[in-house]
Amino acid sequence: MSAKNGLLNRGIYISQKNGAKTRLHYVVDNGEAMAFSECLAKFIDYLKEKPESRSIPYLAKEQHEVICCLRCGYVYKGGNVCPKCGYKINN
Repeated sequence: MSAKNGLLNRGIYISQKNGAKTRLHYVVDNGEAMAFSECLAKFIDYLKEKPESRSIPYLAKEQHEVICCLRCGYVYKGGNVCPKCGYKINN
């Protein structure tokens, strides 16, 4: 992920695994472009994560020894409330 502020080719560029680059036209001012690209990079990293709670084998079980929060993906034992985010329905 990179932001370019030059006279030409102004925009935010996302590099893909296959080597291709995708250009996002600015939706923010030049001064905010770097902060926007950093925030967008963090969001993309979040989307790449696949917590155990979203895997099919985990969802197929009726009882779980180790509970993986359905909201944030935090793994914990015992109790019905996630200690990280406070989500209450993790059954």
